[in-house]
Amino acid sequence: MRSAAPPSLSRRRMIALCAGTAATALLAACGGQAATTSSTAASSQAAATSAAPASSSAASSAVTSASVASSTSAAATSSVVASSSGSSAAPATSTAPTSTAAAQAAPQTGGQEVVWSCYTLGDARNAILQNLANTAATKTGLKITLKIEPGDHYWDNLQTRVAGGGAPDVVVNQVDWVQPGAARNIFVALDSYMGQDSVKREDYNDYKSWLYQGKIYGLPFQALGEMVFINKKLFKDAGVAVPTASWDWTAMLDAATKLTKGEGPAKQFGLHYGYLQMYVNLGTFVLNNGGMVLNQARDKALYGDDPKAIAAAQWVVDTMLKTKLAPTPASLQGQPDPMTTGHVAMEVYSFFAVANVQKGIGDDNMDILPIPKGPAADTVAIGSNAWSIVGTSKVRDQSWKLVNYLQSSEGQTVWAPSGTPALNSVATSDAYLKLYPNQKDNLKLILNHWNTAGRDYFITPDTDDWWNTSGKYLTPMYTGEKTAPAAMKESADAVNTQVFAKRAKS
Repeated sequence: MRSAAPPSLSRRRMIALCAGTAATALLAACGGQAATTSSTAASSQAAATSAAPASSSAASSAVTSASVASSTSAAATSSVVASSSGSSAAPATSTAPTSTAAAQAAPQTGGQEVVWSCYTLGDARNAILQNLANTAATKTGLKITLKIEPGDHYWDNLQTRVAGGGAPDVVVNQVDWVQPGAARNIFVALDSYMGQDSVKREDYNDYKSWLYQGKIYGLPFQALGEMVFINKKLFKDAGVAVPTASWDWTAMLDAATKLTKGEGPAKQFGLHYGYLQMYVNLGTFVLNNGGMVLNQARDKALYGDDPKAIAAAQWVVDTMLKTKLAPTPASLQGQPDPMTTGHVAMEVYSFFAVANVQKGIGDDNMDILPIPKGPAADTVAIGSNAWSIVGTSKVRDQSWKLVNYLQSSEGQTVWAPSGTPALNSVATSDAYLKLYPNQKDNLKLILNHWNTAGRDYFITPDTDDWWNTSGKYLTPMYTGEKTAPAAMKESADAVNTQVFAKRAKS
């Protein structure tokens, strides 16, 4: 699961992994039905239930869903029609010829069908998505064709269809797609629609990731960020008190020191970093130490020459190579997440891993805390996925009607078993928090932390390129092949010369 070069936390990977762990309970609260789960109330994704379409209290006449058949085959697409009068299977659209031409503004027509596309999320989550489509059709009166498509090359295929024809009207979106897509009119700015319906962007966590030149091109439907997993049993066995939510780096280092013991494969580590990239985890340590990552225009990497940024990187590296309180990425190659196997007391990660941690160490042994405060700041990385309207859609008004429902309190509540709702009022509601009864109080604190101190993943028009380039040159400092100052310098210089300089010339 880990490698010497930590993988990018792609939005598709995140959305596929971050399902809530007690989907059955919330579906029942929404009027849904679910298959029998494992005996553990908070199960992993692998044990997530497959839910039948709900007839919620607000939509008691919702139609019966056709089954959603998902596939990871590059050629397979599942298409299910939901409408206020019924649902039936429909054929998938064909792929258009490859082209990179920009989308043009499409004329509006009076048609009522909206084609809504999302990459496959797995059977259980696809069923929740279909439930949401059925409920949306009942509430809006639209004929909604939900297409569950392969995840591989989804973005490439969308661009092809926008240029050549056959693109859907509403699509799942990722933060690394939104800026290049908005710049080429692939996505529609939602500001005028939001204004007419009094939808406030500020009500959604991580809405800033969906801005391009001041306009918003997607409404996030799930948003989640960094936090720390705690193995309470290891703390108890060592006679160490679990830190409070107001903790800092010193408290984390002190606890990690007390909880690290043993040698070899059975060694227990006090600390583990789930990701060590400049845009997430490492970048948060940099910012919270008073360092800089990018300049305000986000066209220059600053961390290679910033003493406070370098000091933060050195602090992280020392916990792996000097004090050996945390395992190195290279030592975990081919191994499962050590938090899930009970070999780590604290894990700096993202909430999407909650299901795996709960399954690994048991819900009773798991606690969660906000990211510890740094010497200079208190920031936290938060990421999201959004629904966006495609620029070629001829039914933009109807598409907005769908998106507006999906992002409403009701729509977000139906979605909630599949991931942390982006609408803050739903994310902090009892309907969502009750999915985590043993962590409810700290989850409230974490959600508030994301909402008040959250920052994005340093989104740029060339997000993927700078993320990957940065990570490539940072990796040697985690193995000891290069010093932290040297690796930070080489990484930032590579981002500036190999990525940002190309943008300046284009």
